[in-house]
Amino acid sequence: MKQTLTLVAKCLVAITLFMWSIWAGASVTEKFLSDSDTILNAEVSELSAEEDSLNFAKFQQAEYDMLCLVAHFEGVKVNAYWDPHGRIWTIGIGNTVRPDGTKVKYGDRIKDKDELFEYFKAHVEAYIWPDMQKYLPMSDMTVQEIAALGSLFYNCGSGILRNKDGSPTYLADVIYSCYAFATHPGSVELIANGDTSVVYTVDSKKAFEHSKSELIRLMNQKVYAKGKKLDVLVKRRLLEEKIFFGEIIMDNKGEFALENSVNFAEQPLGAAYSIPIRDFNDVTLVCDSINNCPYGRNLQDSIEYAFAHPVKRSSATYRKKTTTRRRIRR
Repeated sequence: MKQTLTLVAKCLVAITLFMWSIWAGASVTEKFLSDSDTILNAEVSELSAEEDSLNFAKFQQAEYDMLCLVAHFEGVKVNAYWDPHGRIWTIGIGNTVRPDGTKVKYGDRIKDKDELFEYFKAHVEAYIWPDMQKYLPMSDMTVQEIAALGSLFYNCGSGILRNKDGSPTYLADVIYSCYAFATHPGSVELIANGDTSVVYTVDSKKAFEHSKSELIRLMNQKVYAKGKKLDVLVKRRLLEEKIFFGEIIMDNKGEFALENSVNFAEQPLGAAYSIPIRDFNDVTLVCDSINNCPYGRNLQDSIEYAFAHPVKRSSATYRKKTTTRRRIRR
C-alpha cells in the first residue's frame, strides 16, 4: 500500500512538473514574442521620430525662403491693420495670430525685427508644419518645394490638406501623386479603388504630367476673396506654381546667376504684381521683370522703413471697421 501511494505521488509530481514545464515554456514564448513586438515597435517609433526630426530640420531650412516669398506678396506692417479680403485683423508679414496663439487685435504693435520674425516662425511651425508633415511626402520634398507650398498654405490655410474627418483632401492626394510618379520612372502598377484584383499599368511620365496639370488646376481655384476673382491672387498662384515645379529658382542667398532665378530677399516687395498675367507664361520675362523692377523696397529696407514710419490707425477708422464686422456677423 505504501509503495502504491509512493508511486501515485511520484506520478502526480511528474505530471505537475510536466504541466508546469508546458506552461513555463508557453509563458516564455509569449513573453519572447511580446518583447519582440515591443522592441520592433520601439525601433519603428525611433525611426519615425528620426524621420520627423530630419523633416522638421528641412522645414526650418525652408523657412527663410518661405518668409522671403510670403513677404513679397504680403508686405511688412508693424501695426495691426484690417484686411478687407480676409475680414480679420492682421499684422507683420500677413499674420493673423500672435506667437502665443491668440488672435491679432486692433492696437497690436510689433516692437522689433526679432519679434517680427518670431510672429512668422511661430505661425508656420504651429499651423503649417503639422499638416505638411502628416499629409505630404516631406522626405521627398526639396527646400524650394516646401517654401512654395508653404506660401500657398500661408495664404489659404493648411486646412485645405485635410477633410473634417482628418482624411487627406483631393489636393493632398494630387500633391502626393506628383512625387509618387516622379520617383518611379517607366511604368507603375496601380490598384483600382483598393481592389487588388483590378490592377492596371500606366506610364509614370504621363501620370506625372496629369497630376501636375491637376495640381495647377486646383491651385488656380484658390484665387477668390468674397466670391471675387483677384488678379493679385492669380499672380501669386502662378508664381508659387512655377517655383514648386522648378521653372523658377529661388536664389535668396545670392548663390546663382541664372536667367530663371530670383533673389526675393533683394528685390522690391510686390514686384511680381506689376507683371501682366499673360506674361507669366514666359519664365525668363517674369524673372527679368522682378530682378529689374525699378521701384519699391526690398525685404530689409521694407522692415527698416516699417519700424521707422509706422502707420497709425485713427479711432474713427477702427469704429468704421468694427461697424462693418458687426454688420457682417448679422
